[in-house]
Amino acid sequence: MKLHCSSPELQISGQDFRSAVTLVKNEKDVKLYRFTLVSDLPVSPKPVTVKFVLPKDDVYSVFRPNASNICTLTPDWAPVKNRSRSGAGAPLVSLIGRTDNNRCTVSVSDCKNPTSISVGLHEEDCSVWLSVAFFTETVSPLQEYTADIRLDFRETPACESIKAVRAWWKELGYLPAALPASATLPMYSTWYSMHQDFTADAIMQQCKIAKTLGMDTVIIDDGWQTDDNNRGYAYCGDWEVCTKKLPDLKALVNRLHSIGMKIMVWFSVPYVGKKSKCASRFEGKYLYCDNHIGAYVLDPRFPEVRKYLCDVYRNFAKTYGIDGFKLDFIDSFILKEESQKGDRGDCVSLEDGICKLLEEIQSTLKSVSPDMMIEFRQTYMGGVMQRYGNMIRVADCPANAQVNKFGSLELQLLSCGTAVHADPIAWRTDESVENAAMQLNHTLFAVPQISMDLTKLPPEHKKMLAYYMAYQRKNKDVLLFGDLTVSGFAHGFTSAVAHNERKKIHVTYDGIIGVQAGDFDVVNATGNECVALKASAPFDCAVTVVNCMGETVRKECMRLSEGLNEISVPVSGFTFFTKE
Repeated sequence: MKLHCSSPELQISGQDFRSAVTLVKNEKDVKLYRFTLVSDLPVSPKPVTVKFVLPKDDVYSVFRPNASNICTLTPDWAPVKNRSRSGAGAPLVSLIGRTDNNRCTVSVSDCKNPTSISVGLHEEDCSVWLSVAFFTETVSPLQEYTADIRLDFRETPACESIKAVRAWWKELGYLPAALPASATLPMYSTWYSMHQDFTADAIMQQCKIAKTLGMDTVIIDDGWQTDDNNRGYAYCGDWEVCTKKLPDLKALVNRLHSIGMKIMVWFSVPYVGKKSKCASRFEGKYLYCDNHIGAYVLDPRFPEVRKYLCDVYRNFAKTYGIDGFKLDFIDSFILKEESQKGDRGDCVSLEDGICKLLEEIQSTLKSVSPDMMIEFRQTYMGGVMQRYGNMIRVADCPANAQVNKFGSLELQLLSCGTAVHADPIAWRTDESVENAAMQLNHTLFAVPQISMDLTKLPPEHKKMLAYYMAYQRKNKDVLLFGDLTVSGFAHGFTSAVAHNERKKIHVTYDGIIGVQAGDFDVVNATGNECVALKASAPFDCAVTVVNCMGETVRKECMRLSEGLNEISVPVSGFTFFTKE
């Protein structure tokens, strides 16, 4: 049965403006409600909530951005909450049925201002209470405001309803940043392999190997700006190269370019360390102080703050000739009580300040090079952020294939023309090559960033890595930009398939794959030595099976019968089906 919702209930009190919620569209099981606010004088509104009530019928799980694989429907006294704003998250929640079918996907047209979508089960009658709260943080004074709430009740796969929201946002003007080709190719990251302890020679040694294995860019992560290796941020802000580690960064960049490697460098955008020389320069222009990491957080609402950061990035790019920036911790721009008082620059809303900063950074870096790579990471990955960054990476999940998989697929569903990157991939060198390959086959639908000491990789691991890098490069048009379908929402995704007019690629993590006659690949990420295929009709095919190192295991012709077929495939192996 199709779900339906009650008429919206507007919850508002003690505020000097007029507001309303009206149904402006009701077509093909998609309802569009318009929330409007009008005030005689400019005002920074307090939270306003729009509430709907739905029957629970076949609401089995909940999808929301940045959920870290948690898909449970909770009681209304402890509801699932999806908070979003320009610098974090995306305003979308999807209620999903037992068979990955859409029950109700709710989204908001305003991806910039702070909102919160809450979903909870009301115990008394097993109904679902769904609410959208606007202005959950301070915004700039306004006299008029309009935002649409979109409720999608279509009987369609949940992944299609989620992708429809991203297409809607695109129609509303949330367009992705221009994408340089280099952002779609495999990369090497220094983070998990070296953390803050590296030298120019060590980076060069790793990159010479990385290039032979199929990586084209190196990301020099945190540590280049300080000789302190204690993993804090007390020395951020001055952004001067630590010459004890990198005596001549320009020379290193030239050496890397000479072997065909591009170079990106990490910056923590908001942090100014307590021990930095410029700490006193921005006194009174911080959002707060994070004593745990030893750093202040800049307030981007101040023009002088934005100018300082833009000048740093421009001068760094010009001086050293780098090809991209990893801009970290943008989601740490958070309002605190002390940062809501007094003169706060040229705008009241923090979201306005963040957007001004990113617009100015993007313009600055484009003036240096139109192909500059800019990496963001979860949680700042919504429609607003994709205007300014052309790479969106999964949040930190070291050696956690399951979370890296979930994050990769989630970002793919919510992205539109942005290069989705996996969190840097790492494993133990004493693992079996098949287990090591699990880190890679769980992130096939994202650009791989490898973060291993390549000098210590066993020969089998090197061969496996080279095979995966070659497969990613050859099939990136399908893996990164093909039409993606995922299954098993409630279980952290059990399989995924992407296709375009050229090819179809399936990856099974723990599920049954539906297939039909034609050419397609199947990747075995289950941990078992077989895959289960469900054919819609019998068909003949030629099959080539290879292991995770690309070595051929067997070739044969077979007939897949209608229904379930079990095919023997090595753990982390690939099977290539071609139509006879």
